[in-house]
Amino acid sequence: MRKIAFAPLFTKLLLLFSITAHSQPSSGSYEIIQRDHPVDTSIQFPLVEPNLAAHPQNPNHLLGTAIIVGDDDFGYDCAAFASLDGGKTWSVHTFGLEFCGDPWVEILSDGTGIFVGLSSEGMALFRSSDGGMTWESDPKRYTGGFDHPMLSKEIRGQGEDDILYLAASEVVDNSMGRNRFSIFINRSENSGSSLKDAVNIIPNNLTQEAMGNTVLSDGTLVVAFGDHGSPNGRLETRRSWIIKSGDHGKTFSEPLFITEQCNAPEWPALVADTSEGDYKDRLYWICGSDDFKGIQLFLSDNKGENWTKTGNIGYSGDRKIKTRIPEIAVNNESVVGVAWYGVSQTSDGPCYDIYFSSSIDGSETFLPVRKISTKTSCPNTEMNKNAFGRWPVGGDYSGLAAGADGTFHILWSDSRSGIYSLRTTAIRVNE
Repeated sequence: MRKIAFAPLFTKLLLLFSITAHSQPSSGSYEIIQRDHPVDTSIQFPLVEPNLAAHPQNPNHLLGTAIIVGDDDFGYDCAAFASLDGGKTWSVHTFGLEFCGDPWVEILSDGTGIFVGLSSEGMALFRSSDGGMTWESDPKRYTGGFDHPMLSKEIRGQGEDDILYLAASEVVDNSMGRNRFSIFINRSENSGSSLKDAVNIIPNNLTQEAMGNTVLSDGTLVVAFGDHGSPNGRLETRRSWIIKSGDHGKTFSEPLFITEQCNAPEWPALVADTSEGDYKDRLYWICGSDDFKGIQLFLSDNKGENWTKTGNIGYSGDRKIKTRIPEIAVNNESVVGVAWYGVSQTSDGPCYDIYFSSSIDGSETFLPVRKISTKTSCPNTEMNKNAFGRWPVGGDYSGLAAGADGTFHILWSDSRSGIYSLRTTAIRVNE
């Protein structure tokens, strides 16, 4: 399983961030619907790199996933966690995937749960007809050199199944027999029962990774990727791009440039506002900062043709604090939610807390930052000894999803007990 080389992440955030790059709106407030609490999984191994999805119509239906880390620094399996009560309680299912990694989940409009992850055999996609409570035992398997699989969906309306999209990186041979890093896209029009029309897009001869995918309200598929290497060595900066498809992933546009400012060693995130409000089809691209300057946020109002940086979120001016592992979601009222890890180096090693901020005006301004975790995590422990070396703050991404009622749900890998375990919270933003 090929991974990006990630530098150690330094963490323990002792003070509340302030936002200096945005003026703060005069209205808007947070309401904690569920206080920071554990996800009871009964799994006695470290759980890292969580992902989270929400049902588009049922506000109580959530689906999460994470890597289970065994006796080495790889996942010996992955698990799915389903909640039918808005995140209060969760069911647990393990998949039996050797060396599982990069897990991702989605919930379709008909309640079907979809899981995809890497394994020793390539990539595996599992389907659940009851939203994650039980799972099919025979997955769709993809053999090859895949990395970072991600799921998204196009909601087509009553009487029609959603279109499910799977995007990933894959190493393939080009027409001249040379190895190239491609963007792999596959789709399903029958709730994941079968997938068809797989394509590989080779943007250039650089090393690159698929880094996000989302769907606009008109069905345009948008897939983001970042190049971070060249035939003769690493580039000085990592450039971020998107490609677009207007025919359900059959053909794609030329690469459209976003920025070259996303150089932090973790995954950025891409999301579209598909509500009917003033910011309909606005695209957001977010990445962490490796220079203590907060979360970098970019937006596009013309479907990715041009991008504007809106400022840095969570920047405190403290040269000991880094903002890492950013996630972004937009709810059905165009409220933007951003969650991240606040990271610092302490005498106990790297430690972290989880923070959240939101915007009610399309990211023009942001509400004051709110600390979500009720206790700091310092994961350099004996119980995390294998997981910590690879995931020093619990993953290269984490879980953030907007529920059907507009509530933001956060799922992260927490180590306050001495072992990486999952915790969650629910936040409502009131205008």
